[in-house]
Amino acid sequence: MQMFNYTQLDELALESFNCFKNTLESLAKTKDLITVALSGGSSVKAIYDQIKERGGEIGADVWSKVRFCFADERIVPLTSEDSNYKFVMDLFLRTLVDRGLIKEEAVLKVKVDEEFPHISYTEALAEGIDIALLGVGPDSHTCSLFPDHSSVTDCSEGFIFVDDSPKPPSVRISMSRALLTTVEYPFLFFIGESKRDAFEKFSDEQLSESQVPVKIVRRCSNPFIFTQI
Repeated sequence: MQMFNYTQLDELALESFNCFKNTLESLAKTKDLITVALSGGSSVKAIYDQIKERGGEIGADVWSKVRFCFADERIVPLTSEDSNYKFVMDLFLRTLVDRGLIKEEAVLKVKVDEEFPHISYTEALAEGIDIALLGVGPDSHTCSLFPDHSSVTDCSEGFIFVDDSPKPPSVRISMSRALLTTVEYPFLFFIGESKRDAFEKFSDEQLSESQVPVKIVRRCSNPFIFTQI
């Protein structure tokens, strides 16, 4: 586990992008497909802004192997302000598409109109997820895995369906805890004073993953932890 602590958000943004770029380039040497999972929320905005501004520093040969998916998604229309798809498209992915760095088909949407969208999304991502860019909530949730909630105790291997999220919108799909542990390179962001308690819980060896879902990331192969609190 690599830990990066910063007092200035701009320094964190620069270094997290550098790590992301280096990781993509390293994976591209041995893989034909690199899958990057994205999340919503304010914590990931800094790295998304960097990818938008500096995406051209990543070679076309690397971008051609990248597809984006979602670590979790709210079951709302993709045009809704609550949609993670809309959030990331508006924030940076549309710019990458317009600049020709990626194709729009490289963004794997959740089929929010299906009865069981978590099943089709699991099938679409059967080859696994290599990198995940993950925010953290003040309550220590990540993806849509919430403390002391059925979402974090669900033993499913792929994506799970959550119909009683403690945070609105109530209906979502999310990577399960089992799927999250298979991500080789999770990037985890604790940004702002409101995330101090979550980071302290993340560092507390006495607390369980069910109490602090973000601790699941510690079981991944190569986590990158970025803090600015």
